[in-house]
Amino acid sequence: MNPNLLHTFLIVAETGSFTRAARETFVTQPAVSQHIRALEERLGSRLFVRAGQRIHLTPEGEELRRHARAAIKALEEAELALTAMNALERGRMRIAATMFMAYLLPPALMEFKRRHPRVQVEVRFHNSAEVIRQVEDGSVDFGFAGGLADPSSALRVTPVHTERLALVAPPDHPLVGRGPLEPADLAPHMLAIRERGTYTRRRVEEWFGDMALPLSLVEVGRIEAAIQLALSGCLTFVPAGAIRPAAQGDRLVVLPTRGLVSELDYDLYLFGDTLPSVASRVFLELLAELPVLSGAAALRDLLAAHRAASPGRGGRVGRDTRSDDGGSPARDDG
Repeated sequence: MNPNLLHTFLIVAETGSFTRAARETFVTQPAVSQHIRALEERLGSRLFVRAGQRIHLTPEGEELRRHARAAIKALEEAELALTAMNALERGRMRIAATMFMAYLLPPALMEFKRRHPRVQVEVRFHNSAEVIRQVEDGSVDFGFAGGLADPSSALRVTPVHTERLALVAPPDHPLVGRGPLEPADLAPHMLAIRERGTYTRRRVEEWFGDMALPLSLVEVGRIEAAIQLALSGCLTFVPAGAIRPAAQGDRLVVLPTRGLVSELDYDLYLFGDTLPSVASRVFLELLAELPVLSGAAALRDLLAAHRAASPGRGGRVGRDTRSDDGGSPARDDG
């Protein structure tokens, strides 16, 4: 129902006059009469009884006035709420991300909350397949995940970061100082590795080829667990960015390898052609300006296209999808 009709109806009901209602709404009296007639036809009920210059509400009109006041109040409250959300004085932002992104997102999250403390922020960490699923079903506003070979046509995929897969060990490990390592060199040693189906696990399995993984294998569900095992003497494969603090403290070293495909690609996933909220746009703009993403320029291009398409409101953005060479299913971050 057109809220303008309800507004006109309430003014007529409160003033008891079509003429006064016309003056208050800055329209002609015939226009007011037309609005009331259209409303009566829509509802199939007489709303006013007219007697000369005087009008009174019918019982149906009294009932409509009660509901119309509530409806207009709800619309006004909605307008105020949206205004506050657009000004980032309230609202909510939901993000899904792979485990490795937990090492990249905190600076942007902290700065966003510092600037906009009243916006609720929820970050969920999952493997890539689950991140992508949550973007597709609308559970989150956007997500960061490993590359998807054949993304859904409903998704907008923008590459934002490339990380190196590293084989790491403590400084006193027997393999430290050896030349480039091959899979056979790892066979006698304990190896910690992510669970089956994850991005890093597939990279490692590709490297081993037909050769079996070491018998002394520990499967872990979190990067942090793999790092802790490495600190205790185990070999492990993790994104290099996850062990930089430990490596800088000489607690872990990266071992050279031969033939390992080490590039890990991470993408921003959006559902449809729009950024879902002002909070999402502001957060991504902040993230793009911080020195954490190797592909920040692609993110900045996406945001610039968004602004150009619909200044100030959010509109359609260009599609930027990518496929890898293997047609594999969704990747996990490792």
